[in-house]
Amino acid sequence: MKPKFAYLYISFIVSLAILVILSALFYQKLNTHLRYSKDLEKSYQIIYRLKELGKRMTDMETSSRGFMLIKDSLFLESYNYSKDSISHDFDYLLELLGNNTDQVSRVMLMKSTITNMVNLFDRNIQRVNIIDYPGMRIAVSRGKALMDTFKTESTQIENAELNERNILFARKEFFKDVYPGYFNTILLFAGAITLISFYFINREVKMRWRYQAELEKKLHELNRTNAELEQFAYVASHDLQEPLRKIRLFGDRLSYNHNEWVGPEIKKVIERMNASALRMQELIQDMVNFTTLIVKDEKTDTVNMDEVVKQALIDFDEQVKLRKAIIHSVPLPVIVGIRWQLSLLFRSLFDNAFKFSKTGESPVIQISYSQIEGTDEIEGTQKGKKLYHRIVVEDNG
Repeated sequence: MKPKFAYLYISFIVSLAILVILSALFYQKLNTHLRYSKDLEKSYQIIYRLKELGKRMTDMETSSRGFMLIKDSLFLESYNYSKDSISHDFDYLLELLGNNTDQVSRVMLMKSTITNMVNLFDRNIQRVNIIDYPGMRIAVSRGKALMDTFKTESTQIENAELNERNILFARKEFFKDVYPGYFNTILLFAGAITLISFYFINREVKMRWRYQAELEKKLHELNRTNAELEQFAYVASHDLQEPLRKIRLFGDRLSYNHNEWVGPEIKKVIERMNASALRMQELIQDMVNFTTLIVKDEKTDTVNMDEVVKQALIDFDEQVKLRKAIIHSVPLPVIVGIRWQLSLLFRSLFDNAFKFSKTGESPVIQISYSQIEGTDEIEGTQKGKKLYHRIVVEDNG
């Protein structure tokens, strides 16, 4: 019995689908883990930039106060450097915050404070040149208040970022703990599916081997049976028909050579004996033909049907002359077929026409030919305008 493989295909497709789903989930979890790592790193950079910005503001305040006290140009250079660096640090801080609207709002509020401080420090440097001590004292006090406001706003931004960082760190640690187990689960499942698939595939391969061995065994038995049929055909065509030919021969000799000694009843017995022998010969020939159909190789070739008909009629030449048979045939085509089968077919048709012809009438055999459109007789499906050869053999039997 031929093994079924549908369930193996279904199990393989299901296993493959599960592996694809698990792989997609694994990829998603991996991206999430990487995103948390990236966001956590960005949070550290934001806090670092806030501290750098606070350091720049402290340096700028210290430099401006130092210049106000001793009027040393070195303090002025430090002040201008810190002032220029603040703008770059602030822009980078905004870039790091991205779409975090709450933090961006806090930073923009802090920017207003920074702008006021920078303007105040610039005015203080100008007051040094005009020696406005009362204004400088008021400005120093105002600068201290703005610096406190800046530190408060910076602390709020840093605290919010620290909270966000703690959340990200907790999530990252969670995925860090879950990720190996998740990966191992997928790995184990994939290994289990591989082993199960290997088991079923190995079993099915063994079944195929057994099935192939059974086929080879049956093929060997079939070849042996065909050899026996060929032997039987040989025996039937030679050994079995030889006694029948002798029976008919001796019967004919008895009828013709001793006709005057043979009475009417004995003649009827001899005729019936000859008819039975002839019938037996025909049956044996039919079995030989049937055996040949089974065991003979079917090799197609181009066959001229006119030659096939002419060759088949040669076997009935005596009957055609004796019974004055009339045979009409149109030109027949050259087709692709099995020559010996076509020859056997036409010999059987002609034998039928002569055997069952009416007593006292000459047998009339009409062979016609045409091309027709039709369906494939094997598949039973319409083949469009595919042409077929149609050869008709008619008789008056």
